Amino acid sequence: MLARLGDELTAQPGEVVVSQGEPGYEVLVIEEGCADVVKDGERINTMQAGDFFGELAVLDESQRGGLRSASVVASSELRAIVFTAHFLHEVRERMPSIRERIDQVASQRIERDERARRGA
Repeated sequence: MLARLGDELTAQPGEVVVSQGEPGYEVLVIEEGCADVVKDGERINTMQAGDFFGELAVLDESQRGGLRSASVVASSELRAIVFTAHFLHEVRERMPSIRERIDQVASQRIERDERARRGA
């Protein structure tokens, strides 16, 4: 059902899906395939079907200026659904359980980034 509300994105292995430091106006959910998360040139995570990314730039516009905190690079053939920032805000407002999950993941990613920045 949600797939009909977003656009589809496909990428080949090695293709950059989003780039660190660029403005981010959408959230992507991986439908098929895998992708590496690369921050400052270092792979920090691998994502697969069901994982989402892009929420930090969308949710934390005031502090990050809406910039991508990391790049995401397809590590296999990838298919993802792209949702606008507006859609994400609507879903968070209307569906508390999804809001909690998105906020939990965002918080974990922010904490991970802070630890890495401090060298912990």
